Amino acid sequence: MFNLHPSDKNRDTAIYCPLTQGPAKKLKSLSADFIRAQTEMYFSSKIPSNISFSAYDIYRASSSGFEFASPALPGSSCYYDWLSKQPGYYEEWRWEQNILLYQLMKLSKKTALLDVGCGNGEFLRRVGKNHNINIRGIDLSESAVNYCNQNGTPALKCTIEELCASNAGAENLFDVITSFHCLEHVPAPKDFVYNCMSLLKEDGELYISTPCSPKTIEVNWYDPQNHPPHHMTRWTPKAYLELGNCLGLSTTIRTRPPKSTIATVIRAYRYSVYGRAKVSRSELTSSLLTNPRVLLAINIKLRERSKFLGGRWGDTLLVQYRRQPSSLKKPKWFALKRS
Repeated sequence: MFNLHPSDKNRDTAIYCPLTQGPAKKLKSLSADFIRAQTEMYFSSKIPSNISFSAYDIYRASSSGFEFASPALPGSSCYYDWLSKQPGYYEEWRWEQNILLYQLMKLSKKTALLDVGCGNGEFLRRVGKNHNINIRGIDLSESAVNYCNQNGTPALKCTIEELCASNAGAENLFDVITSFHCLEHVPAPKDFVYNCMSLLKEDGELYISTPCSPKTIEVNWYDPQNHPPHHMTRWTPKAYLELGNCLGLSTTIRTRPPKSTIATVIRAYRYSVYGRAKVSRSELTSSLLTNPRVLLAINIKLRERSKFLGGRWGDTLLVQYRRQPSSLKKPKWFALKRS
């Protein structure tokens, strides 16, 4: 799938931002061998030979810093089956889930909630303790959906597009829709958000969380989990605002307060030298003392990150979308599919 501008349908080289259809600049190319090697290094595990990788180009939208992969080709089911078995792949609980859980548990009115990409349903189970909330989840993993249903959490194996199609004409189904670290995996993010909003009631709320890219640890280190084929898109606060404007939505963005500058620099340094490997405090201290120039370079890069993002944002964004007084705007055109 390529993001071709409507006026350039016959020009394969014209790549445009899938959010605004504005200009985008090519940042880098990732070879299949590079992606495989970096992923194996990240997990300290050999990838089976039956899992193949594609090469990607990474583009950045000029207006918002939003980055996207071309072709928009997510990892295969075999790739995700392998990933799901790697230690540390799943994060059991996130700070943004805590924020919403606290908010939702105080609700006293009947509320219908959908969690898109619900995984094993932990968030839904905790929210469901408030008996005023009617919970439902969807996920692409059959094993995750089965686990949810076996543990009393209603879930369906489908995409948000399939859920919309099965409820054609039956809008206003939910008061709240949540989706934690799912949007960055989606090839067509504008369509994803539009479909979520179309299932909400007029005063409904959509909550989405993703990494804020580049993450602080990425200023001097390549993170294969925040690049294709794992993540198709890389989000900035301005990108979320632009997407909201395109669809006629009001946008509120929160971030986890970043750590102190010193702690952030040291953490970025540790990743740049050791990756995800464990390192003792004494070894890290010794390394820090012998590499002051690297520390200084990382501090400069972190300042450049803050300038690029328009502030000292944390590594995760929690976004709330609500409809403007006018009706939801349908995307004017969708990404063209190419065989």
